[in-house]
Amino acid sequence: MSPVSRPTLAIIPMITRLSATWLIVVILQLLQRNLNMLAVNFGFTLLVVLTLTLSVVKSSPTKNPLVRNEGKTTYKIRLTKAICVDLPYEIAWNVTCRLKLYRDQPSRMLFRVEVDQVDHIFLTFAMYYKYHLTYQPLLMETTFDVCSYLEKFKNRGYASVAPSLDQTAMFILSILEKNNPTAIRTGCPYKGVVAFEDFRIDESMAPQFLPAGEYRLDMRYFNEKNQTVMHSQVFGSVRAIGIVDLSMG
Repeated sequence: MSPVSRPTLAIIPMITRLSATWLIVVILQLLQRNLNMLAVNFGFTLLVVLTLTLSVVKSSPTKNPLVRNEGKTTYKIRLTKAICVDLPYEIAWNVTCRLKLYRDQPSRMLFRVEVDQVDHIFLTFAMYYKYHLTYQPLLMETTFDVCSYLEKFKNRGYASVAPSLDQTAMFILSILEKNNPTAIRTGCPYKGVVAFEDFRIDESMAPQFLPAGEYRLDMRYFNEKNQTVMHSQVFGSVRAIGIVDLSMG
């Protein structure tokens, strides 16, 4: 996070080649976290594995690895709600999580929090897909050291960041790059009002393929003592364009 702007959303990138290593990781995580779901919702499980396998980033050494596909997509993204959860926070106050709706353009988000000082900050990100009336983990969960990555980027650029980031952290930074390129050049610590306004996400930031349905994105920022700075949930939907049903439900 930066004193000016903070990312809270990101969407999976798309490539055309499969990654055997990523597929193995996904299957192992699936077995570990969702063993019951394998037996009950096997079709959903296979679609999750396929979706995530097709979503691996293949970075080029000559290009910015945080830039995502901007081609035409077969769906529309609509954000419906943004809320702060687990309030109140021990080290933060005046917390705001709000979605601003517009008639003829994508929705914008406002996130704001006030802190005395946070010397080091971490982020846990998780994505969920609504399946049979409940939100199921989409195996897109990671926790990473925000300050460390931002410091590397500020000092040495993309080449130093990309090799050490997992895929989830990569597309979190990619959305930040699209919305506010200067934000990731600011490092820790953070003090006072930490906010970003008019943060948006649309089809130009997303992969060419994304299953239709309802989604929830969870973002929790916290310090080295595991004290919450902000914990937000953003709800939205993906709707297919045309007559083909691309949902997983």
